[in-house]
Amino acid sequence: MIDVNELVEDVTGSLDQITENQQTKRQQIDATSQFMLPHLIRPIISLVVLFMQILIFVAVFFKVEVPDDLIYEVGALNMATIGFYFNSRRNEKINAKKTEAAIKIESIRAKAEIKEERRDNRQERRQERRAEKNS
Repeated sequence: MIDVNELVEDVTGSLDQITENQQTKRQQIDATSQFMLPHLIRPIISLVVLFMQILIFVAVFFKVEVPDDLIYEVGALNMATIGFYFNSRRNEKINAKKTEAAIKIESIRAKAEIKEERRDNRQERRQERRAEKNS
């Protein structure tokens, strides 16, 4: 028999992974763009939504009738955009630190290989000198 719950979890997990990969790729493209707008798009959207939230607060303060649905929707949108913005910034910083660490590791490996090569070359020269002395 087919387990429906397992099938649904497999499908939704795959869709989540595809969506997440596309979002990550988009963020990487934005971060490496030579233009300023892709770098600033997340802060701009966050500020616009925050401004909308402030406008609603001001309207409520001045007793302007604002539909309850609009208040909740803008609040949810505000939380989602700011949450996404800060979470994606955190992930970018973590990835940047991982990249820096990988670069340092590669640098250390390259230096170690150079030292090893030099040591091998010295060892070969010593053996050649000993062979010349013995002959």
